[in-house]
Amino acid sequence: MTETKWGDWTYNADNFTLTFQRGDDHYEVDLDECEDSAQILDWLAQARKVWMTPEDTGHLLNALDAVLGLQGNVCGLGDGKTIHPREVAVSRGFAVHLKARSAARNPMFELLGTT
Repeated sequence: MTETKWGDWTYNADNFTLTFQRGDDHYEVDLDECEDSAQILDWLAQARKVWMTPEDTGHLLNALDAVLGLQGNVCGLGDGKTIHPREVAVSRGFAVHLKARSAARNPMFELLGTT
């Protein structure tokens, strides 16, 4: 079974996000926006909120790596690549539920059997 929780971060197939929830603190990373190393690094930097600990940021890095396979798909050997996050997530065993804009953008998901 694919792990979907890292510390206080949870993978949500319904809206294709990583969600941080602890008490009143809430933050979401939109995985559709994680198409290259610069965008992923920006999410990591943005997530470093005052209330977020270094351990929380480490859990986010682990979650991003689990879902997107950072080294192999995004930045292996220092070579930046552009990816289709939903395709990568499906290939790594994550359920992905379609949004209307994503289905229109990439009909491949219909072939992959994701809903």
